[in-house]
Amino acid sequence: MLKSIEYQLTSREECTQSDDVLCAGVYWVAHRLPQLDVVDYEYSTYAGKALVLRSIETPPRRIAKGFQQIVLDESRIEGQEFFTLEYTYISNPIISEKLYGESKKKKLKLNATPVGEFKP
Repeated sequence: MLKSIEYQLTSREECTQSDDVLCAGVYWVAHRLPQLDVVDYEYSTYAGKALVLRSIETPPRRIAKGFQQIVLDESRIEGQEFFTLEYTYISNPIISEKLYGESKKKKLKLNATPVGEFKP
């Protein structure tokens, strides 16, 4: 669940590690994002589809690439807000609609495209 936070910029001297203050000049690295196997390979459009589908049933698993359209199996996302896609060459992180909405409310400069419209 996302916590609603009011952000204000402060000087370095005023900067604390409070959840209520965004410190000027401090950035965070998003790391160890969960990799989720949530691509719906049946409905997505990508290169080598027959080989990838066959590898799901008979390992070793092939990495999907050359996506023209990505469809996610939302039943397997299990409430994750920020993740990457396993078994693909797509390195862009995926964020939930809820997280995207929160970033827009806070007027954060975040470039994002709905998954169904994304062209890698």
